[in-house]
Amino acid sequence: MPADKDAVGAVPNTIPSNSDHTDRPFIKFLVINFFEKALNRGLFFSIGMFINRVIPERVFRFRVFDLFLLKSLEPKPDSEFQFHACETDSDFEMAKQVTKSAISNKLVEEGLVEAMFLKEQGKPVSGLWLANRKFFEPEFGIEIQLPEDSRWIFAAYTDTAYRRRGLYRTLMSQTMNYGEAANKRFFVCVNPCNRPSLIAHKKSAAQEMGRCYVMRIFGFGFCLPLVGPTVDRYFGTSVLKNPIKLFIESAE
Repeated sequence: MPADKDAVGAVPNTIPSNSDHTDRPFIKFLVINFFEKALNRGLFFSIGMFINRVIPERVFRFRVFDLFLLKSLEPKPDSEFQFHACETDSDFEMAKQVTKSAISNKLVEEGLVEAMFLKEQGKPVSGLWLANRKFFEPEFGIEIQLPEDSRWIFAAYTDTAYRRRGLYRTLMSQTMNYGEAANKRFFVCVNPCNRPSLIAHKKSAAQEMGRCYVMRIFGFGFCLPLVGPTVDRYFGTSVLKNPIKLFIESAE
């Protein structure tokens, strides 16, 4: 998440000459910014984000996530924001920008992913991606296998200036009632330490599907699902080439 401009502007840009009372504005800003995020998003989530930024992705990744089957939502047309389903290359590029995601063009070409976003006066402000059949998480070396009649929501993001206005729920409701996605079941995973996201998804959940612990150290991977999902194996080597398969069971 980008730093708040007002917070940056409030940081003093001078250092007193008295070394005993030296102010360290940049360090102070980092500390304040970290604890503000810790309070707003959950301390463990903030610590996890910090660790993931410090340790290279190729070396180590660990995450806990809760799985949810979402309720079917009635469409919520909004006169202020226009719903858009991506069709062209430029559409998908805009979806990547608004969701801050580096989705492979190959996935788009193979029809394994779709993207939707809400826009205001032509500017995308909230977006999400959908996977069908399967979804590979290269960070962890796991491949999520989906029931045929379902979609997997991932990389959802709303511009910070447009949050707390119900845009994500509006986007989900429009997505659930659009084209081939209509009448499908929608699954999503949420980091339980990310409190705002957890609260938002629990309100929209039809069923809690379980929790998974995943970890990867170089090419060695581990995946432990609790209740619900199953795996083809708990441990794996060379998981980036031969990922652990996580099966999402079809819920009644």
